[in-house]
Amino acid sequence: MGFTESRECGTDAGMSELMRLCLEGPRPRGEWPPSRLLGRYYGGRPGPTMIVFGGIHGNEPAGVHALSRVFEVLATHRLNMNGQLIGLAGNRPALAENRRFLDEDLNRIWGPERVDSPPGQTREVGEQQALRTIVDELAGSQPDPLVLLDLHTTSGTGPAFCGMIDSYRNRQLAKSLPLPTIIGFDDYVHGAMLPHYHRAGHTCIAIEGGQHQLPETVDRLESAIWIVAGAAGLFEQSRGQELVGAHHQRLAQAATGLPGMIRNYYRHPVEDGDGFVMLPGFKNFTPVTAGQHLADCHAGPVRAPFGGYLLMPLYQPGGHDGFFVAKPVSKARTLIADSLRGPLFRA
Repeated sequence: MGFTESRECGTDAGMSELMRLCLEGPRPRGEWPPSRLLGRYYGGRPGPTMIVFGGIHGNEPAGVHALSRVFEVLATHRLNMNGQLIGLAGNRPALAENRRFLDEDLNRIWGPERVDSPPGQTREVGEQQALRTIVDELAGSQPDPLVLLDLHTTSGTGPAFCGMIDSYRNRQLAKSLPLPTIIGFDDYVHGAMLPHYHRAGHTCIAIEGGQHQLPETVDRLESAIWIVAGAAGLFEQSRGQELVGAHHQRLAQAATGLPGMIRNYYRHPVEDGDGFVMLPGFKNFTPVTAGQHLADCHAGPVRAPFGGYLLMPLYQPGGHDGFFVAKPVSKARTLIADSLRGPLFRA
C-alpha cells in the first residue's frame, strides 16, 4: 500500500532525517514556501529509490507544482509501486522570494572544493547541507544506486529537453523520454548538484521543462516525472504504466522534429556589471549561424561563435550563463557508444 502521509514512514528504521521530515509532513497545497519534503510514496515492495528535486533555483517553482500533482494522483489512486518516490524542495528561502538565489547559486556549489563548506557560510550552503543530509542518508540505507531527477525551467521559451552527464546508465534512462538529450553542459558549467551524485555512482538526469511561468511547463515536468519513474522500474503492468503511456504522448508532441542527442560546445559567461542584454525573440533550439548578433554588453555586440542550436538564452535577472550553443550528435555515434556501454565522447 502506498502513502504520502508521513506517519507511515516509521517503517524505515535508522533514517532519522527523513523520518523527521515525514513526521512533520508536507504543507497543505498552496502554502509557500513548501516543506522540504514535498511527498513520499512507498509501494511496500523492494525496488529503486527515486528522488525528484524541484526549485533548486528559487525562480523555478514549476517543479514543485509538478511534484504536488504527482503525489496527489498517487495518494488518490493508491497505485502499486516497487520501491519509493520522494520529492524534495531545493532552495526554500529563494523560492519564498521568487529569486534564483539569495547569496550564491545553489546549483554551482557542489564541486569538490565547495561541497564541504563550513556551516552558515551562505544561505545556499545551508540548503545544500540540508539536501545532502537527506540524500546521503537515503543512499546509505539502500543496496542499489539512487535515481535522481532534477527539475528546472528556463527564462526563454521553447521545447523541453533532458540534460545529463554522459554515461551509459544515464543515457538509457534519458532514452525513455521523447525529448532531445543534451550532453556536455558539465564541461562548461561547474559545481552543479547532479555531477556530484553522478561521481558517487547514482543515476542522474535533469529536465528543463520550458519557460518559468507558462502552464504547459508544469505539465511537461509532471509528464517527465511519470515517464522516468516508469523507466526506473517503479511501476509494473498496472494503472501506473497506463499513466506513463499517456504522459509519453504529451511530451512527444512538444518535441517533434528535434534531434535526439545534442552536445553542447559553448557557454557565454556573464559577469555582474558587464551589461549583458540578450536580443529579443530567441528560444531554446533556435538555429543560429556563425557571427550572428545574439546579445549586447558594454564591450559591444555578442555574436555566435559558430552555427548550431541556441540553448537557454538569458532573459532574467541573476545567473551567469548568457546562452549555450550545441550541435547534434549522429545516430551512428550513439549506437556505437551504446554497444560499448561507454560515453559518446572520450577525453
